[in-house]
Amino acid sequence: MPCENFTTPCSGIGTCYDLSETDYLCVCNAGYNGIDCDVDINECDSNPCFHGNCTDEVNGFSCVCDDGYEGVQCQTDCHSVCEDDPCFNNATCSLCDGGVCNETGLPFKCNCTEEDIYGVICTDRE
Repeated sequence: MPCENFTTPCSGIGTCYDLSETDYLCVCNAGYNGIDCDVDINECDSNPCFHGNCTDEVNGFSCVCDDGYEGVQCQTDCHSVCEDDPCFNNATCSLCDGGVCNETGLPFKCNCTEEDIYGVICTDRE
């Protein structure tokens, strides 16, 4: 049987089925295709990231968003966030790399300018 003749049938990422003494069929795991399941489907080929860079993953993708964009596919424009002036007490607003600030989890960061003012949106006093 053909499937028994392979050390790793279907590249080890699919299931091999004997169809006859000489023919076999590979049913590939999600994210792979090809006769022997040896082709990783590149989900980035469809350009799923609207405003960012795509990284191909097995059976999926991830996006690293351009500044000012967020969302799974970098589809949400955050440029207007700072235009809405979300910071208080004369603080300045800046957008974060990748669409989200590590320290706040928000798409923007307030830079408190007054010495005794602090907090995510500069509303706390010492």
